[in-house]
Amino acid sequence: MELLPSWYAVYTTSRSEKKVKARLDEAKVDNYLPLRTEYRMWSDRRKKVSFPLIPGYIFVHIPIQDTLKF
Repeated sequence: MELLPSWYAVYTTSRSEKKVKARLDEAKVDNYLPLRTEYRMWSDRRKKVSFPLIPGYIFVHIPIQDTLKF
């Protein structure tokens, strides 16, 4: 019996969501990291910065038997 892939929320350490996404992309694992973009003001410039919508989590689409591999 083959199980279909499902979406799982994976907990990551704070402020490392983008690094985890890059590693999952390298491993060719289907993932989703919702980001929100804000303009931040420094004393000398304004910059567009992306932050995770849900800090500390990334979503992966994998079969249940592969959950322990990651």
